[in-house]
Amino acid sequence: MTDNEATRSANDCYKGRAAVLKDSYSEPYLINSRIAAEDVGPLDVLVHIHYSGVCYGDLHSRDGGPHAPSQPLRPLIGGRKGVGVFIELGIAAGEVSNIKVGDVIGLG
Repeated sequence: MTDNEATRSANDCYKGRAAVLKDSYSEPYLINSRIAAEDVGPLDVLVHIHYSGVCYGDLHSRDGGPHAPSQPLRPLIGGRKGVGVFIELGIAAGEVSNIKVGDVIGLG
């Protein structure tokens, strides 16, 4: 698999990399190379992110803060703003919007 590929294997596990928070606040992100993706619902899409930035919200999720829960929500994948391509569409997603697999999307 190259950096520009994202696929599901026979056991429906997304094969890619993600920066994942697994433990308590202030722990570093861990790079995980095999991420399980939930089933794509009728109106859902699965996006292969090519680039993602880190913003204040990602740091707040990692480090905690005044409005953070006392117990961190984990596991958590960082990066809320990014650019990628659709790799899977729910059965009705293409009917609601004029999108198709392979289209580029900006998230933010």
